[in-house]
Amino acid sequence: MNPRKHIPGKTWLAAVAVFASATALAQDLTAVSDSLKAEGTRIYQSEITSWHATDLFIDKYKETGNIGGYFSYRENNAFICAFINKGSNPRIIGTVTLDSSFNPKKARTDLAEREMTAIEKDYYLLRTAAYAALQKENLVDLYENTSLNIVPLINGSERKVYVLTGPKSNGLIIFGNDLLLHFNTQNELVSSKKLHNNLMTAEFDPTHINDPVKGIHSHQPSSGEFITATDIATLLLYQKFARWDSYMVVAQNHVSVWNCVNNSLFIITREDWEKNYPQQKKKNRRG
Repeated sequence: MNPRKHIPGKTWLAAVAVFASATALAQDLTAVSDSLKAEGTRIYQSEITSWHATDLFIDKYKETGNIGGYFSYRENNAFICAFINKGSNPRIIGTVTLDSSFNPKKARTDLAEREMTAIEKDYYLLRTAAYAALQKENLVDLYENTSLNIVPLINGSERKVYVLTGPKSNGLIIFGNDLLLHFNTQNELVSSKKLHNNLMTAEFDPTHINDPVKGIHSHQPSSGEFITATDIATLLLYQKFARWDSYMVVAQNHVSVWNCVNNSLFIITREDWEKNYPQQKKKNRRG
């Protein structure tokens, strides 16, 4: 019977410290990925609700010249897009409600004109404040053949607005030129942050079926170490059209890998990524 080897105390403590540090880092990155996925999903839910609702509403509401705007919000398990009239006395002129499947065939359209509920008024005022801030502060650029999508989100006393740039033409996906605005409960702008410093595009042919492919862009230090919540929302909206099976965002110290098949996010250090996936090192778009 072989005697058990003795591990010196300092060596054992060093090994424990390395293991504890690696475990803590993994836990931290998991927490970051969970938070980013949750926020990106919230943005996506608002955007996909608006996507489907505008098509359904315009198809049934004949006085399109009376539509002054819209906003989407969640109420329990329902996702609602509310449309308001033009004029100095804004009222609800109709709503489209979807369930968590976001299947437009299951949507309910209500064309009854009425006053806003309390939650609708909150979203309307926040959306209005965001538009006013964008016009006054010149916070984001407007590129040709694109539109700015305003996504208000309210969670208790927290009020924020994401501004995304969307394409006006088919076959184009846009990352970047996005913004996060924070407001107080009086809908006064507290802070604004550019999430990417520029605009990046990816083209695809919506009529052509290819084998699944991978997408990638990289982040400058100003865009942060991880994929952004707006990146995730954009992927959820467009990944099935582009037929991506995965998408990577490469930053200075970390790599974020989004699985487009099961909608999961994995974040790894840049050092570990380059050791384990050297074949993935290629030229990226920088954002």
